Amino acid sequence: MSLPPPPSASSSTNPPKPPSHPTAVNKITIEKIIGTTAAHNASLATNPVTEEIAYAAGTIAVLYNPRRNRQVRFFRVAKAVSCVEFSADGKYLAVGEKGHDPGIIVFELATNKQISELKGHKFGVSSIAFSPQGSTLVSVGYKHDRRLYVWNWKFGKAVAAARIVSKVFTVRFTNDSKQFITCGEKHVKFWNLDPNSVEVEGDENENTINVSSALYAL
Repeated sequence: MSLPPPPSASSSTNPPKPPSHPTAVNKITIEKIIGTTAAHNASLATNPVTEEIAYAAGTIAVLYNPRRNRQVRFFRVAKAVSCVEFSADGKYLAVGEKGHDPGIIVFELATNKQISELKGHKFGVSSIAFSPQGSTLVSVGYKHDRRLYVWNWKFGKAVAAARIVSKVFTVRFTNDSKQFITCGEKHVKFWNLDPNSVEVEGDENENTINVSSALYAL
């Protein structure tokens, strides 16, 4: 019985050539995020329909399902997440950023796709809120940003704006969506939208939102 010839020196010492076209590599996906960067109450929100919890973790908004005790979805944005908020029908998640030229990104939860990006704040978004009907979103900037915007978020346009002088911790709409309330350092303010207000561009018409009443904590 004859044995096969030994391999040549060239075949034993030279590694095989790689293919001319590299094979596809599987994408890396996030399985779990440890820790959170939530710094205040606006960095955490609960979906009123599914009861899932959204919270900030770096540049990612994490969705956590308490019933399953696991993180179920991740939404990445360009800058660090400062605040999160669900729409009243539980279909949308708004994520505010902090840093230079931050945005507010709205995701559709049914498709996990970004459907709107709102730009206007300069340093960071401290708090956001959807109106109960879902068509309007209000955002408050950081203390040094000194800006408050009301958005027609589906069209990506600001419809009203105002300057703020005190730090705001949270903002919420009334059930009839006719007013929204800001609460912050030594103040609670009730805001009315001017029915004659128009689109806001830059610093023009910046006082189209009026304070109907204010309570100051001494």
